[in-house]
Amino acid sequence: MTACFLFIFEKGKQFLRNAIILILGIAIGSIFGLIMHYITFLTLIILISLFDIYSVFRGPISKIFQKTNISFTTEKPIFHEKTVAIGIGDFIFYSSVVTFFTRELGLALGFGSIICLLVGVKVTEKMLLKYGKFPGLPLPVFFALALVGIGWLVDLYLLAF
Repeated sequence: MTACFLFIFEKGKQFLRNAIILILGIAIGSIFGLIMHYITFLTLIILISLFDIYSVFRGPISKIFQKTNISFTTEKPIFHEKTVAIGIGDFIFYSSVVTFFTRELGLALGFGSIICLLVGVKVTEKMLLKYGKFPGLPLPVFFALALVGIGWLVDLYLLAF
């Protein structure tokens, strides 16, 4: 076990470390999506998304930006490399959304939630590069919730006849 932690945090190659973290995040999120009750999951995912918004703009992450004097300028340097990192927490919640909706509402809405998550991540990436700080969880999750909600209503009321 110690060797595994040393590999991940010190000696491992970056690509392999990232792959391990990605797989762990997806596995943990899938377990959450499988074991949670419907109301509990929806409440949790919405509240955590709202807390992510608060945390980035007014809460702890905002304070970190203020204390470290991190600032972002709109001036573009001559050589500009755009990089964005997604944390393991985001992977956990993204995969839990997909797993939960696939389990509860079927494969079609599960695939739809994947599409919405990807669109939301792309929009979040653009906002992050534009403004310097932006929460990674709310837009993809709310896009997925909106699509799944519409799909559920269509299935319940229009396809039932």
